[in-house]
Order: sequence, then structure tokens, then C-alpha cells
Amino acid sequence: MTTDYDERRAKWAKREQAKEDEERKGEVKVGEALGKATGDIGKSGGVRVRIDNVETLRFKPSVDLKKGDSIRVTIEADWTRRGQKNLGEERKGAAKVGEALGKATGNIGKTGDVRVRIDNVETLRFKPSVDLMKGDSIRVIIEKV
Repeated sequence: MTTDYDERRAKWAKREQAKEDEERKGEVKVGEALGKATGDIGKSGGVRVRIDNVETLRFKPSVDLKKGDSIRVTIEADWTRRGQKNLGEERKGAAKVGEALGKATGNIGKTGDVRVRIDNVETLRFKPSVDLMKGDSIRVIIEKV
């Protein structure tokens, strides 16, 4: 038996998911990398994510990661927001734990490897599937595998 409160909460969650889906409909997957944690990462602190030609991003993990844990990093971009100024400030509130949002500070070509450096995680590399331009929105999703 569901209460009125549960029904309202479910409707609210559906509306929020629809908003997020609409906001992210222009995103394309740029690349993915697998790696291991080189040290413990606690959910109490912020973690920096540095990617070639992308502003420094930060996220707060939802779970503790221990040294040796496998992680997957997925990078996505939103071309529909190309060139918009206050992108980082606008979308940071929408970020979920385990995600970092920002924008490209330079062009990223699909011809070379891109390095991803995350605090207490080995340096990862991926080959972009698409070319990105300065100002493109970047979303980095960090998952424990």
C-alpha cells in the first residue's frame, strides 16, 4: 500500500528524470577508460579530475574507494552548449555524486590520446571518438567496477 507522500515523491522523481534527460539529449560519448585506485579515496573529501584541455573538475565520491579498486571513467560532451559562458556554474548543481561537470579549455582531436588524472587513481588514457572544441560541455562519470 502506497501513501500519498510516496506517490508525490514518485511523480517528482519522474519529472526530475525527464528534465535531466531533456538537458542531456545532446550529449555524445567521447571516451571511456578503466583503471585502478592507487590509494584510498574517502567520500568525505573532494576529488580533482584533470583532463588534457579541460578545466580542473571536482566531485565528491558517494562511496569509499580502497587502493586497488577498479574504476571506470566515462567522458561525455554536449555540443548543444558550445560557447555558453557560465556553463560550469549553471550545471554544477545538477551534478550527481560521482560525476564532474565542466567545459573544454582547448580543442581536443580524435587523432591523439587524452590523459585523465584523478587524485589517487592511476593516470588513464583514452582516444576520443569525436573532435571537441573549446567551450564544449564535458561530463565525467566515475563508477566503481
